[in-house]
Amino acid sequence: ARLSSDGRLRLHALENGEVKFSTKLTPRSGGGAAGALVSSPGLPRLLLVAEGDRTITAVELQTGEVRWRHHASRASHFRLK
Repeated sequence: ARLSSDGRLRLHALENGEVKFSTKLTPRSGGGAAGALVSSPGLPRLLLVAEGDRTITAVELQTGEVRWRHHASRASHFRLK
């Protein structure tokens, strides 16, 4: 997965480097890309991405669909545990 400074998220196939999907997210204003891969048996694989200054977004890795967004009440540095 590659997240560019303009907020464009692209997932590339490992086999040949082709782009599997591209999704437009809100770019982060003050920092680089931040995210985590979440996987659990029976659930879709998700990429959690810090979007903008107040949002964490879950993108499904099969389709590129945004599954959910969490909006914080104020700008913050998110910590995943």
